[in-house]
Amino acid sequence: MNLLLGHHHEEECVGVSALPVISIMGPMGIGKTSLVQLVYNDNAVKDYFQLRMWVYVGDGFVVKKLFAIVLEQILREACRFESMNEMANWVHRKLGEKRFLLVLDDFSDDDGNVDDKWSDFTLPLRRAAAVGSKIIISTRSQSVASIVRSTYVYTLKPLSEEDCWSMFDRTVFGRGGQRETDKLEEIGRQIVKKCQGIPLQVKILGGLMRYFRTEFEWMRVLNSEIRDFLPETYDALFGGNFNNLAPQLKNCLSYCSIFPEDYEIEKNMLIQLWMAQGFLEASNGDKSMEDVGNEYFNHLFPMSFQDAKRNEFGDIIICKMNSYGRNHARYIARSKCQIVEVGDQMPRQDLFECQHLSLISNGERLTLPVSPLKLKKLRTLCLLKAVGLSGRPVVPPKAAFSSKSLRVLDLSGASITGFSFSANNLKHLKYLDLSQTNIEVLPKCITQLYNLQTLKLEKCESLRELPKHLANLIKLRHLHIDSAGKWVEMPQNMDRLRFLQTLPIFKLSKEDPERSIRELKCLKSLRGRLEILCLENASSNLSTAIAFLKGLDNVHTLSLQWNDKMENWDSEICDQERLDNIVALSEMLQPHSNLKILNILNFPGAAFPTWVTSGFVLSSLVEMNLQGCCKLKHIQSFRQLPNLKVLNVCEMSNLKRIGGSRFDGNDNIVDIAGKQEATIDVGAETYYPQLKQLTLNEIPNLEEWLEDAGLTFNCLEQLTLQRCPKLRKMPLLLPSLKELSIEEVGGMGVLSIADWPRLQKFLSENNNSLMEFRSLITESVQNSWMED
Repeated sequence: MNLLLGHHHEEECVGVSALPVISIMGPMGIGKTSLVQLVYNDNAVKDYFQLRMWVYVGDGFVVKKLFAIVLEQILREACRFESMNEMANWVHRKLGEKRFLLVLDDFSDDDGNVDDKWSDFTLPLRRAAAVGSKIIISTRSQSVASIVRSTYVYTLKPLSEEDCWSMFDRTVFGRGGQRETDKLEEIGRQIVKKCQGIPLQVKILGGLMRYFRTEFEWMRVLNSEIRDFLPETYDALFGGNFNNLAPQLKNCLSYCSIFPEDYEIEKNMLIQLWMAQGFLEASNGDKSMEDVGNEYFNHLFPMSFQDAKRNEFGDIIICKMNSYGRNHARYIARSKCQIVEVGDQMPRQDLFECQHLSLISNGERLTLPVSPLKLKKLRTLCLLKAVGLSGRPVVPPKAAFSSKSLRVLDLSGASITGFSFSANNLKHLKYLDLSQTNIEVLPKCITQLYNLQTLKLEKCESLRELPKHLANLIKLRHLHIDSAGKWVEMPQNMDRLRFLQTLPIFKLSKEDPERSIRELKCLKSLRGRLEILCLENASSNLSTAIAFLKGLDNVHTLSLQWNDKMENWDSEICDQERLDNIVALSEMLQPHSNLKILNILNFPGAAFPTWVTSGFVLSSLVEMNLQGCCKLKHIQSFRQLPNLKVLNVCEMSNLKRIGGSRFDGNDNIVDIAGKQEATIDVGAETYYPQLKQLTLNEIPNLEEWLEDAGLTFNCLEQLTLQRCPKLRKMPLLLPSLKELSIEEVGGMGVLSIADWPRLQKFLSENNNSLMEFRSLITESVQNSWMED
């Protein structure tokens, strides 16, 4: 940053170089490109340079080709000039003495004669460059740094062994990853040594080891050469550059050029798009196409993507392409992938060779740039709304659905209430997105799209029902739906969809709930998140419900929800037999032991099923959210859940006590605080071993949270207590607490701030019930300052 933005060097460069060159040197995978990307995307750099350009050089320094890429980035359109003189004149004209930054990434001298080529390449740039312009080169070659007469050379060295281990440790054993043991750490440290301080190798190996469960698999990696162990698609990353990418990886990368600059790409969506184009054929039967796509994404991510957003398990869910990857994607794709801005005026653009087309709407109506009847090679059509455009102005043309080669059709956000097409024309369609539209009823012929793999119907608030014969789509793998629509139950015969992996919402039928449960039980391929709604429809015949969730062992987030109106049920409305059936069903809802997140909403019983607080059943659970369970008066302690990190208990109107107590037959509270149940054979020091975040909110009758004497929340960092006016007692020995938020909590005090040595943030409302609480904290803090 100092080399780029330092003004004291400018005068000495004028007349000598006029265009300083900064060379970043180091071996492949050391982080040269990553470092340059951080600098390139820094806001101070964006503000200082009027124009920024990124060019990947690779094995061959072909002046004309590279200069054409530079010109394309200046003009922001395809280069149509043939001669070097024409391009040089245009560069000089368009730069107009602007201060620019040019990055030449992965510059090698494998083809020789770089010295003469360098002079030809830079001469037009030097003539047009304003004072302050810079060139950055990343290279593995000392000779390149000399040939380009570098003003500065910055050499990156391998990471230390401890830094490599830290990076590997976070990747493999981070949230939602492998469980760390002493033996795995020992093997892992030896594997890291083989990476010789190269962070890219550490990152890629860590991504693989995250999914290896046994010591045998880890030893197999340790006893192999890294190159021999990794799939051949890794060779591109270890071997040099994008030119060496395997064909399937090139296809995946080039396809990404349908996304405009700074577009946020959902990883799972991208993999499903790749799958629809046939890019993800598994080499053996052990991997699904989604697994292959995830591997491909992990291969491409370090060099091609940035700004990753991760979920609670540390997995990437959204990212953007970096300049490096986007330029290469465009270079590989050429005219096959195009982005066109369209509106009321018809743009001029040659699309006859286009296979993958994104249309960005910037007007109130969409006008296709060419008759869709002529787009015979079109395999992808995506409608994207221009940034900052309000409303839903896009109106898709009917004729756009006439391309018989179409594999992907994305109409999300379009202003449509209906959707008509010929099933014969779209017989090859594999991906259809109608999310965020006003569509009310899907056409019957949608169930004749027999090759469909992905159907997205998210945020379709007007949708009245799902297709009756949806089960005809036997190749369907991803059904993206939510509860935003007006539809009330799942179609029949859902059990025919044996390949279905994504089904976020499942509603039990009111007329035949047993059928619903039977069909859900057969969907063994489900992954990710599953919300089961309308559990109040459960009937008295529960024979099909026994252990039906245990077989869905790839579902990591489970939500069980009853109708929220049940909180008002009384004896006149809800007979005891029906409530008994619901409670009996809840015992049968026991999930598999690998579940990560559990949500229970509006449970109507007086006591949770025993498995909810069982450390044996929920041994992998990291987050639990309990809400609206208004008949509960007592909840057993959660102290035996070994991996629980987040616990939220909200909107429990009758809850009086958590932990350390039970209720007798007359609803009287019997205090058993300090007494350990005979079935518990673990010491108090093992309770809540990982709990970091605890929230108690809107529990107006909660009086106590009781645990064994001496118990501490050793790892708790964030505590939120809101609208619990009767709360007077809970464990407050919190040695790791960093954030404390209190609002409308009864007369609960603290003896000493010494119980919270790491407290950094304290929030509370200004009322008398907390004055003593706050004054004690203030006094303790002042005393600590005086002692210091």
